[in-house]
Amino acid sequence: MLGDVSNSLDSEVEAYLIGGFSMMHHGLKVVTKDVDVVFMEDADAQRFEAALGSCGFRRASGLSEAYEALGATTVMERSDGMRFDIFVERVCRKLKLTDGMRHRAEGMDLKGRLRLMATTPEDIFLFKSVTDREDDLADMALLAGLGLDWEAMMDELRRDADNYRYLPHFASKLDALEEVHGIVVPNRRGLDEEVEVIMVKNILDDRFRQAPFTLSDATRYLGEGDEFSKLVLDRMMDRGMVREAEGLYKMAGR
Repeated sequence: MLGDVSNSLDSEVEAYLIGGFSMMHHGLKVVTKDVDVVFMEDADAQRFEAALGSCGFRRASGLSEAYEALGATTVMERSDGMRFDIFVERVCRKLKLTDGMRHRAEGMDLKGRLRLMATTPEDIFLFKSVTDREDDLADMALLAGLGLDWEAMMDELRRDADNYRYLPHFASKLDALEEVHGIVVPNRRGLDEEVEVIMVKNILDDRFRQAPFTLSDATRYLGEGDEFSKLVLDRMMDRGMVREAEGLYKMAGR
């Protein structure tokens, strides 16, 4: 089927698989009817959509709330239930496909004009850590069975300022993985502290996007004591998230 789509393209297109189809490439699934594919350019996504159309796919209608929440640029489906969730750069309005992820991806053997890349198990795990689809946690358990590089995944989130804000989602899924599947991630020391800092940053970012604020402002808005607020603000300054001058704080980059 993908061969037909590849041959139907009018020019070369590069696409990245991040879900079940990529898991098939790594030997973790036998079949999937939902294909998550990411493009770096709108034009490539549109060319791919047109090629799918010539192969019997149509834009999906009447999607469930769960599917609408995915934030796919386009959802294309075929009468037999085969479905493509098409994203451009950012997946589920959250994680971006980074240069590091693209560099690590493996090319798949496919003729035609489609250059199809399968992301690594670690990067599939990362994308599943920020979504809430029914089978994601079970898929993450399968991926964990390969022996993942946990520190590399955390470092990938840390390297990109936009993706870094989703480290709490990642940590929450690790908690669920332990509770539901008994999978304990090693070397989690310090992660909870880091998550706390990011959560506070996200809160303060929303409230103090432009204006400077005092420690008392932060304390009042966070609903915590001065000691907690000062501790977290100091950690944020250590990480370059916030600046302070004469008792006034300002979010970095503002």
